Amino acid sequence: MLDTIESFEFLENFPVADYFIVEKLEDLKQADFPCFLKLSSSKHKTRLNSVFECHDFDELEQNFKKLKKRFKKDKFIVQEKIKGREIIVGIKKDETFGDVLLIGEGGIYTEELEDIEFRVLPLSKKEIEKMLSELRVYSKIKDKVNEKKLIKLILKLSKLDVREMDINPVIVNSEDAKIVDARIKI
Repeated sequence: MLDTIESFEFLENFPVADYFIVEKLEDLKQADFPCFLKLSSSKHKTRLNSVFECHDFDELEQNFKKLKKRFKKDKFIVQEKIKGREIIVGIKKDETFGDVLLIGEGGIYTEELEDIEFRVLPLSKKEIEKMLSELRVYSKIKDKVNEKKLIKLILKLSKLDVREMDINPVIVNSEDAKIVDARIKI
């Protein structure tokens, strides 16, 4: 399983939210606020309590020191904060069906909300549109997000040759659809 940085490098031709790698305190000076500080990990960062929203340099520096104490040998990223709705996009290899695409309401409550649709790959643009329309969250977001960019991103992701993929979330708003976090097994 690739960590966050490796996953973003794998997705270099995709719209990933702007980020930079942090190895030492000096690197933090590049940050614009608000931003997120994250552990680069193949594990769920929220469960590890390793994602921090930072509003100023002091907050960023304090959180970096905390993370560095807990994860001495790991890398970290600082990433731009993007406003919008969170969507999850995933691919799994199913023993019976083969490659399966998952789309749903994303973020930290994905499992609790259970607003998810599954389809066997490959899929057309129309089939992805139908999947989105079947989500409960769709009625809340369809007029507020750039649906064309979201569908184009999902279609492109669905064509990747991966063993497993968890893109959670893609942040979608009226202007764009960008990948904010990714875990990929190749």
